[in-house]
Amino acid sequence: MSLTTISPPAAEPMTPQDALLRMHLRLETDEVEYDPLIQAYISAARELTETYLRRRLIQQTVRLTRNGFGRSGIRLPVAPIRSVVQVQYLDDAGDWQTVDDATYRLVDADEPGELELEPGQCWPTPRPGKATVRIDMVVGYGEMGSSVPPRFLQAIREQIAHMFEHKGDAGQTGELAPQAERFLCQSVLWV
Repeated sequence: MSLTTISPPAAEPMTPQDALLRMHLRLETDEVEYDPLIQAYISAARELTETYLRRRLIQQTVRLTRNGFGRSGIRLPVAPIRSVVQVQYLDDAGDWQTVDDATYRLVDADEPGELELEPGQCWPTPRPGKATVRIDMVVGYGEMGSSVPPRFLQAIREQIAHMFEHKGDAGQTGELAPQAERFLCQSVLWV
């Protein structure tokens, strides 16, 4: 099972001019020489946060690839799910077929969400092998950073501050800073 991004977010959850971020970094509004670096840190911090949480913050389209359907519902290892675009399977001829959306429904009252078969329906049989089912979904809290829960935005600011403070340090890893992780640990989506 793998989850890949088909259409990335159209924007990041904040810009280098975010007032709280600049206060955190102790930068004045007119100190713009670091803005390109801060922009890169914003993207990296968002991605780290999304990976840690198993959530997508800004609206984007992702694809879940699976080895077959299984026998019943399919747990969707990402949140929040806004909609299911399509469910496809690889047929015996090697062509992708789209499953009629009357076959299933999205159950997203709890996280993680799930695709549940409608009464009297069953999943089609894909050809044997790996990566024979793909589910495309629109996920994220919204198109703008204002839709993202504040604690997640603060975690991103904490991560950016950590990266900014340690820029150029050997041994910098792609892991969340402890101060960022404190804002996120209660919201991890376990599947």
